[in-house]
Amino acid sequence: MVGKKSKEVSILEEVEELGCWDAEALSHAQESYGDSWKKRGGVGAFMMLARKWDRIENQTKKHNYDIFEAILSNPSNEGIIDDIWDLRRYLFLVEVEIRRELGGFAPGEPQEPAEAKGKGSGGYPLGTLPNSLRFAREEGS
Repeated sequence: MVGKKSKEVSILEEVEELGCWDAEALSHAQESYGDSWKKRGGVGAFMMLARKWDRIENQTKKHNYDIFEAILSNPSNEGIIDDIWDLRRYLFLVEVEIRRELGGFAPGEPQEPAEAKGKGSGGYPLGTLPNSLRFAREEGS
């Protein structure tokens, strides 16, 4: 198991730090690559995500799919952690793109898991979208 970091910093504080770090890295990438990640549309964006996942899967297979062991076996910035960073950032880009397409989420959205519990997803992967946006999306289809 991965060693524990100081209890002074909560996991949520670390997640927030990673989010800031990702935003900075994406800003630098935007200067070089622009919107090339979505150049081939939604299918191309999915395939880009799939390639990153395939790389992570291939690297963890050698460690019986123990991702922590795989990371610790090559903790350099060029190891599996680099693919994890890339995948996380691409997922951010995909979510932002769909938020823009839908005109953003209503205030307070996406819902907290406890609030969303028991509410149908309407068949959409963004199941916590407010009903007004879900209906607008269905009518536009």
